[in-house]
Amino acid sequence: MKPKFIDPTVRRLKPSARVHVSGKLGFNSDAALFMNLKDTPSYVVATSDSEQGKFRILLIDSKISDIVDTPPPITVAKAGKYYYVHFINILHQLNIDFIGNKITFDIERTNYEGYDTYILTKREQQ
Repeated sequence: MKPKFIDPTVRRLKPSARVHVSGKLGFNSDAALFMNLKDTPSYVVATSDSEQGKFRILLIDSKISDIVDTPPPITVAKAGKYYYVHFINILHQLNIDFIGNKITFDIERTNYEGYDTYILTKREQQ
Protein backbone atom coordinates (compact mmCIF):
# COMPACT_ATOMS: atom_id res chain seq x y z
CA MET A 1 0.00 0.00 0.00
CA LYS A 2 1.28 3.42 -0.96
CA PRO A 3 -0.25 6.37 0.92
CA LYS A 4 -1.67 9.29 -1.01
CA PHE A 5 -1.16 12.47 0.99
CA ILE A 6 -3.86 15.12 1.22
CA ASP A 7 -3.11 18.79 1.75
CA PRO A 8 -5.43 20.08 4.52
CA THR A 9 -4.90 23.70 3.46
CA VAL A 10 -6.56 23.23 0.06
CA ARG A 11 -10.17 24.30 0.14
CA ARG A 12 -12.98 24.60 -2.35
CA LEU A 13 -13.82 28.15 -3.42
CA LYS A 14 -17.20 29.50 -2.30
CA PRO A 15 -17.70 32.48 -4.58
CA SER A 16 -20.52 34.78 -3.56
CA ALA A 17 -21.59 38.40 -3.70
CA ARG A 18 -23.55 40.45 -1.20
CA VAL A 19 -25.69 43.52 -1.78
CA HIS A 20 -24.83 46.42 0.53
CA VAL A 21 -27.32 49.06 1.70
CA SER A 22 -25.46 51.51 -0.57
CA GLY A 23 -26.58 49.46 -3.60
CA LYS A 24 -23.11 48.11 -4.32
CA LEU A 25 -22.67 44.44 -5.09
CA GLY A 26 -19.54 43.33 -3.25
CA PHE A 27 -17.64 40.18 -4.17
CA ASN A 28 -15.92 37.99 -1.58
CA SER A 29 -12.26 37.06 -2.10
CA ASP A 30 -13.23 33.65 -3.51
CA ALA A 31 -15.41 35.35 -6.13
CA ALA A 32 -12.55 37.71 -7.05
CA LEU A 33 -10.35 34.68 -7.78
CA PHE A 34 -13.10 32.62 -9.41
CA MET A 35 -14.20 35.46 -11.71
CA ASN A 36 -10.68 36.81 -12.26
CA LEU A 37 -12.02 40.28 -11.47
CA LYS A 38 -8.62 41.96 -11.74
CA ASP A 39 -8.59 41.22 -15.49
CA THR A 40 -12.28 41.65 -16.36
CA PRO A 41 -13.09 45.35 -16.10
CA SER A 42 -16.79 45.24 -17.00
CA TYR A 43 -19.90 43.11 -17.49
CA VAL A 44 -23.25 43.44 -19.17
CA VAL A 45 -26.20 42.35 -17.06
CA ALA A 46 -29.09 40.08 -18.02
CA THR A 47 -31.68 38.00 -16.15
CA SER A 48 -32.94 34.47 -16.47
CA ASP A 49 -35.20 32.07 -14.63
CA SER A 50 -33.48 28.89 -13.49
CA GLU A 51 -34.82 25.39 -13.80
CA GLN A 52 -35.58 25.42 -10.08
CA GLY A 53 -37.67 28.58 -10.43
CA LYS A 54 -35.07 30.73 -8.67
CA PHE A 55 -34.37 34.17 -10.02
CA ARG A 56 -30.90 34.55 -11.56
CA ILE A 57 -28.81 37.48 -12.71
CA LEU A 58 -26.21 36.95 -15.41
CA LEU A 59 -22.95 38.89 -15.61
CA ILE A 60 -21.56 38.46 -19.13
CA ASP A 61 -18.12 39.68 -20.22
CA SER A 62 -18.78 43.05 -21.87
CA LYS A 63 -16.77 42.01 -24.94
CA ILE A 64 -20.00 40.32 -26.06
CA SER A 65 -21.09 43.82 -27.13
CA ASP A 66 -18.93 43.26 -30.21
CA ILE A 67 -21.42 40.68 -31.54
CA VAL A 68 -24.69 41.43 -29.71
CA ASP A 69 -26.44 44.75 -29.11
CA THR A 70 -26.34 45.24 -25.31
CA PRO A 71 -27.00 48.05 -22.84
CA PRO A 72 -23.95 49.78 -21.34
CA PRO A 73 -21.81 47.58 -19.08
CA ILE A 74 -21.19 47.93 -15.36
CA THR A 75 -17.56 48.51 -14.41
CA VAL A 76 -15.76 46.55 -11.73
CA ALA A 77 -14.23 48.84 -9.10
CA LYS A 78 -11.67 48.07 -6.45
CA ALA A 79 -11.13 49.48 -2.96
CA GLY A 80 -8.05 47.90 -1.38
CA LYS A 81 -8.44 44.17 -1.99
CA TYR A 82 -12.22 44.47 -2.29
CA TYR A 83 -14.03 44.32 -5.66
CA TYR A 84 -17.53 45.65 -6.25
CA VAL A 85 -19.89 47.04 -8.88
CA HIS A 86 -22.45 49.82 -8.56
CA PHE A 87 -25.64 47.77 -8.71
CA ILE A 88 -28.31 50.12 -7.34
CA ASN A 89 -29.93 50.91 -10.72
CA ILE A 90 -30.19 47.21 -11.54
CA LEU A 91 -31.68 46.42 -8.12
CA HIS A 92 -34.31 49.14 -8.60
CA GLN A 93 -35.18 47.93 -12.12
CA LEU A 94 -35.62 44.38 -10.82
CA ASN A 95 -37.67 45.56 -7.80
CA ILE A 96 -35.28 43.93 -5.35
CA ASP A 97 -35.67 45.30 -1.82
CA PHE A 98 -32.07 45.49 -0.72
CA ILE A 99 -32.63 47.96 2.13
CA GLY A 100 -34.87 45.77 4.25
CA ASN A 101 -33.35 42.41 3.29
CA LYS A 102 -29.94 40.77 3.35
CA ILE A 103 -29.29 39.62 -0.18
CA THR A 104 -26.53 37.21 -1.09
CA PHE A 105 -25.89 35.57 -4.44
CA ASP A 106 -24.03 32.33 -5.05
CA ILE A 107 -21.89 32.49 -8.19
CA GLU A 108 -21.45 29.83 -10.88
CA ARG A 109 -19.51 30.03 -14.14
CA THR A 110 -20.90 29.15 -17.54
CA ASN A 111 -20.37 30.21 -21.12
CA TYR A 112 -22.67 32.19 -23.39
CA GLU A 113 -21.77 32.65 -27.07
CA GLY A 114 -18.13 31.93 -26.19
CA TYR A 115 -17.95 34.57 -23.44
CA ASP A 116 -17.41 34.01 -19.74
CA THR A 117 -20.73 34.32 -17.98
CA TYR A 118 -21.39 34.24 -14.26
CA ILE A 119 -24.74 33.20 -12.87
CA LEU A 120 -25.77 34.92 -9.65
CA THR A 121 -28.44 32.87 -7.90
CA LYS A 122 -30.16 34.52 -4.98
CA ARG A 123 -29.56 32.58 -1.79
CA GLU A 124 -32.54 32.06 0.45
CA GLN A 125 -32.03 33.76 3.80
CA GLN A 126 -32.84 31.79 6.91
